[in-house]
Amino acid sequence: MDHSKLTNEGLKNYQTSSSSFSFLTDKTLINTIESSNRTDDKTHNNNNNDNDNDNNNNVLYSHNDNKTKKLSNVTKFTFAFGFAPAYISSIVIALFFSVFLLEGVRLSPYQVGALALIGQLWDGISDTIVGKLSDSTRNSMGRRRPWLLFAAIPFGFFYFCLWQIPNLTGFPQLLYYIVALLLFRTCQTCIIIPHTALTPELTDDYDERTTLSGWKTLFATISGVIATWFVAKMAEQSSSCYFFGFVSSPYTFTGIIISLILPIPPIVTFLFIRENHDIKIDNEDRGLKTIFTHIKLCLSNKAFSLLMACSLFSWIMTQVNSTMIIFYIKYVIQAEHHLSWFILITQSSSALSILLWIAVSSKTSKHTTWYIGKILAILGQFINYFLGPEDAIIYMGTCVLVGFGVGITLLIPWAMLPDIIELDELETGKRREAIFYGIFVMIQKIAFAVALLMSTISLGWANYITPTDDNLTPQQPDSVILTLRLFMSFLPIAFTLLTFICMLFYPITKEKHEEIKKMLEEKKQKAKIAERF
Repeated sequence: MDHSKLTNEGLKNYQTSSSSFSFLTDKTLINTIESSNRTDDKTHNNNNNDNDNDNNNNVLYSHNDNKTKKLSNVTKFTFAFGFAPAYISSIVIALFFSVFLLEGVRLSPYQVGALALIGQLWDGISDTIVGKLSDSTRNSMGRRRPWLLFAAIPFGFFYFCLWQIPNLTGFPQLLYYIVALLLFRTCQTCIIIPHTALTPELTDDYDERTTLSGWKTLFATISGVIATWFVAKMAEQSSSCYFFGFVSSPYTFTGIIISLILPIPPIVTFLFIRENHDIKIDNEDRGLKTIFTHIKLCLSNKAFSLLMACSLFSWIMTQVNSTMIIFYIKYVIQAEHHLSWFILITQSSSALSILLWIAVSSKTSKHTTWYIGKILAILGQFINYFLGPEDAIIYMGTCVLVGFGVGITLLIPWAMLPDIIELDELETGKRREAIFYGIFVMIQKIAFAVALLMSTISLGWANYITPTDDNLTPQQPDSVILTLRLFMSFLPIAFTLLTFICMLFYPITKEKHEEIKKMLEEKKQKAKIAERF
């Protein structure tokens, strides 16, 4: 990248020059700081003629100096509260939806896999579109908050639709779930992307971002613990429930309850969070015509590519565990009557470990924290392979270790992403929070689709026997038992080792982030001075 473009004159030209940028290593980062400072002095006198033209094309604001201050607990709480429904719906679907479709609706494993694939392909489209539209939104309420308000109620409604069992059979029944899933995923995206894109706009402090991500993750996982325990408790106690006098499956009943709660948190966040308006919005970039250019530029960021790969492998591991855990408990451990306890232990250890990982990260680094948490998870997963019907107590212990690894997955990548966004702003002169978050969430959903597809198709290949009304817990063949053991042990271990390779080469440390932030602030200060002439 020609770093002379990172000047006041270059503010208007960042987009055209950014296609050639490369990642700032230790040496190039220092050289860039020095060369950009020299270039700014040289080109300062040539900026006057361009300022008027820039102001016509762009709405340019400097970042609020107060962004570096500590956020209040009220801000952290209301921000974290707004993410809870996205996590609740995701974790409940991850744990129970495939079981609901296989053993409640009684679709085949291949139909469930196809449904997951279609849903995630649509997510890959909607995530980036919503990200770009959110970045380009110009409203008196802000760029992100209107999305939370208008998507909240449809989000709850289509979640409700997912858990219904329509009086249909064959392809019409499958089509119902495809349409319901696509509409639900769209509404979920309209909440997740704008909400997560608020993170770098609320604070630019390295450690404060980790804390903010920790609050969000902790609140989400606590909410997830309550929701998953509630669903598991209902599922283990009976095969049917009564709701206003009507008989329904336990999953349908819990779907109704949760759907009534989901719209509340996004509306609370909308009411109490105030966006930072001190950002640059390019008029020429509004709409969808430049979306693929922006995506290409984001993907060319090497730090972002490494973080995406690390997250992809980690989320596949997490989703494999989520998809298979109920089948593993039912057919390998043979302790379905304790299902709610296993879910509670896994989710609780995940939530509580976040506090530990925040503390460890502040004392060491995000890299070191990742290694520690994942090594503990590997230990638990290795033990899982050897467990059987007499080992329910031991499995509770491995649930704790695996939960520690899940907590790391939920915390560290989201805390790293805002640093990459600022690197991109330094290199291109543009703020693309929602595009980055849109791609990042899309990668997460791709991982979920890959894991669900692998899990359901593998069960089909292993000759999984679908329960019937006469036999709710059929004796599964040895091939199914072996598949469940592998998916709960050595397969996630393999993916975890791949994340170690990615994290080894991930280059943004706390020290590098401070240099990037300092360099970016110098650019903004000089832009302010240039506007006065």
